Amino acid sequence: YRVTSTLKELDKYSKSLAIDYRYLYQEGRGEKLFKNFYVATAYRPYLAKNQMFDYCSNSLLLKTIKNGVRAVYLDVFNDTLSDDSFPVVSSGYEKGNWRLTLNTLSLDSVFQTIIKSAFTSGYVNNYDDPFIILLNLKTNNNFKCHNRIQEALFKYFKNRLLPSKFSYGRGDILNTPMKELMGKVIIMTSNGYQNSKLEEIVNFSWERDDFHKLSYKTLVDEVRDIGAIKLNMDDVRVQMRENLALIVPDDNVLFTYNYNPNNFFDTGCQMIAMNYQKVDKYMEEYFTKFKNSSFVEKPESLKSL
Repeated sequence: YRVTSTLKELDKYSKSLAIDYRYLYQEGRGEKLFKNFYVATAYRPYLAKNQMFDYCSNSLLLKTIKNGVRAVYLDVFNDTLSDDSFPVVSSGYEKGNWRLTLNTLSLDSVFQTIIKSAFTSGYVNNYDDPFIILLNLKTNNNFKCHNRIQEALFKYFKNRLLPSKFSYGRGDILNTPMKELMGKVIIMTSNGYQNSKLEEIVNFSWERDDFHKLSYKTLVDEVRDIGAIKLNMDDVRVQMRENLALIVPDDNVLFTYNYNPNNFFDTGCQMIAMNYQKVDKYMEEYFTKFKNSSFVEKPESLKSL
């Protein structure tokens, strides 16, 4: 019931979706750099209504991709406390391997859902757009689990992975023209993947100095959280000309909330992760931004000098 009712909520986007597959091919956008685009980004798009103690479903992920998302944020855990564990998608706490959803999804099934939809005509209009997988590794540095993540990525996306110049995070994704990323999967992760097979195919990590993972509380004026570090908008604007930002909602909460994305758009933050399953005024504003294209070019005033 909870998954089905959430799917019905997601249907509200479909009615006004008008993705133009030609967007990145028009007006010289293929020559423009990755860092100068906003990306439609979904936070935990496999969850039903709540962030914890609720169901995970690949049907929700599939519907979200059909609604134009081209970057997905996934929490990855070990399926057991054993060293010989397999990667699963859930939400919860890394310490103690607490998976606080009523079921989990194998990472294989999640990747299978992505590959069958994100690059397939008939599922989405913009099947040649880049697709970004954001892996939040809550795996306690489990070497075997990380190797299995790499094996799954290679199994499902072998022909979609970026070339070797982007391996081991060496390539300069930020300053890569969009035309070089078309039809490709970009792998971005949290820390902990080093010294495993996964390291070879990670293209970017938010542990780098030029990739900032930020809480939405940093720029949302309505939030009065004494534990949140507030950032100066002018400073963020300068940073985002040459850096990449991933903005995320509250991580460890029960209920699902969205936030006002406009300050992040106004400062040039590229990946503003929203809870698509929560249809509210903020999500409607966000969807309006991306209803015609999953990648939207930033204004000239927010691009690199």
